[in-house]
Amino acid sequence: MNLAFLKDPRVRLALTLLVVLGVIVGLNYGLPWESPIGFAVDLFGFGFMFVTGLILIAQFSLPVASWDERVQAISRIFGFAFGDKGPVVFVKDGKLVGTPEELKRAGAGVILVDNASAVVLEKGLKFSRACGPGVVYMKPHETIKATLDLRKQSRNVPASALTKDGIKVETTIGVTFKLAAGGEKPEGAGGAASRRWRPYSFNARSAFQAVYGGAVGKDVPLAWTDLPPLVAAEHFRDLLARQKLDDLFRPSVSNAFPETMSLGDFIRRLSEDVSESPVLREHGIQVFGVSVGAFDLHAEVQKQRVLTWEAEWKKRAEIKLVAGEAEADKIKQRARYTAREEVDATLMKAMSDRTAQMTAEDKRDIGFRIMEAVRQLMSDSETRKSFRGIGPGIFTSVRDWLGLSEEEFEQAAEGEYPAGAAGPAQDADGQDGPGAETTAAEAGTEESAK
Repeated sequence: MNLAFLKDPRVRLALTLLVVLGVIVGLNYGLPWESPIGFAVDLFGFGFMFVTGLILIAQFSLPVASWDERVQAISRIFGFAFGDKGPVVFVKDGKLVGTPEELKRAGAGVILVDNASAVVLEKGLKFSRACGPGVVYMKPHETIKATLDLRKQSRNVPASALTKDGIKVETTIGVTFKLAAGGEKPEGAGGAASRRWRPYSFNARSAFQAVYGGAVGKDVPLAWTDLPPLVAAEHFRDLLARQKLDDLFRPSVSNAFPETMSLGDFIRRLSEDVSESPVLREHGIQVFGVSVGAFDLHAEVQKQRVLTWEAEWKKRAEIKLVAGEAEADKIKQRARYTAREEVDATLMKAMSDRTAQMTAEDKRDIGFRIMEAVRQLMSDSETRKSFRGIGPGIFTSVRDWLGLSEEEFEQAAEGEYPAGAAGPAQDADGQDGPGAETTAAEAGTEESAK
């Protein structure tokens, strides 16, 4: 026996009224019949209590806080009671939750949207409205077109491209995005949830643009969440086509070539281009950032890259080594000059302290002996390297201390000592001492040449 007609709410309401009427008749069975007016009053009282009960129940069946919201809830309860039963569904985390029977229903229904979701409604084949978090009361003939997730989304897509020098690069492009935020009040949302703080903003225009943007891929409509990674991959190919692979991995690039950038600059430029993409703006999408995975290169290209990096590192090491040696030479040269100045100052101070107690003959004898000692010291090649530049300074200091002219000093340097002065190059027997073959002038000249 087919009892499908019993599922009709109107049939159920009629049967309920017949049962109630039968109960009333049964209670009055055997009693004197009341007048028609009394019977009508009883029916009116029953109807009044029935309607009042529905009104009271409606206020607690949904989260309402204003009279307009109460009227909406009451109308849905009465519609359900008298056969105009619309869908009652949930939207959670951007997904529609409901039984297949509920989703197939059409009519004035109720949608409970959580704080992280939104819903787009249409009437017929035309856009009706976009609603944010809260309680959404569907109007007659409205249907659910799409649901949206208001949270940040992250999508990855594989991408391949050719560099300016023709090298194929494969990588993964990642994009973080969400629906563009707005300050407008969610249309159609009501209830206590509409006045609570929401962690995710909602913009009805962005929702409309995301759903009705019309993006199509391979003859199949694309979801709005699939569009940002595809746009990022396209910008990646365009930007990489203007760069050489070696330029991307350079530690620094000269500003003289604005079209050449390092890998870090490349990723920043890619993020800026994707964020400012007109296509994504037209679809109501806001981009927060773009990431690029490791480059997957051909084995031969990777080998060549390693060789190039090795050569670059060796070149830098050699440059630093040469620079270090040059700096060391400068330090040694400064040390020699400092030592010369210190020796000159010490020698002159020692000579000056003894000047008052010496005769002219003593001063000359001591000066000649100092010259002979320095001349012998400078006869050794290794010593000359260590004390390069000091010998001539000592000879000059001694000449000034002796008070000799340059001509007299040259004669003394050649061994022509004044009468009565024992030459330091001779021993007690009058024989030539060691080092006599090398004159002070020769030592000074040699040191100057060094």
